[in-house]
Amino acid sequence: MVQEDVRLKRYNVTSKRMQFSELPSRLQARILELTSVDRELWRYANGLFDTKTRHFVPSNPSVHDSEASSCPEPPLPVTPVMEDGSLELLSVTINSQLRPSLPLFLPGELATLRVSFRALKDIDDLTIGYSIHHDSGLHIFGINTRLLGKNLAVKAGGEYHVDFVFSMNLGLGSIL
Repeated sequence: MVQEDVRLKRYNVTSKRMQFSELPSRLQARILELTSVDRELWRYANGLFDTKTRHFVPSNPSVHDSEASSCPEPPLPVTPVMEDGSLELLSVTINSQLRPSLPLFLPGELATLRVSFRALKDIDDLTIGYSIHHDSGLHIFGINTRLLGKNLAVKAGGEYHVDFVFSMNLGLGSIL
């Protein structure tokens, strides 16, 4: 099946729209008066966002022995064995760092995506990753350990997990 090129509708697009600075000064003053509360709320929220994300460090995944820690969140559906028979995928979980017991995330909140697997063969150069798609099928984001500069190796029979920690800066959607 060939996936269609997905296009999202664009709204409020016009080539004749005036810039705020081009409006009459009386109208500018009225707009500023009517939006003062909204602008103050935006400044407050933007300040919180800057404060909470200023020290955010992008995901730093590494392979961990799965016996060392556990993830209480129920796993997402996974494909059991990789095509080449080298790995058995055990679970994929996503947890909130602020509220581990809830499967809901606030914008900007740090989330941990854990990929747990069993090595069926020795692998000296393993790449683990994930991708995020819009409900329409449009690819939004993807990352893997190789792109993050991590060299992973596993031994046959061992159970491992890779944690990706990232800021949940996405719109509404569902976890599949």
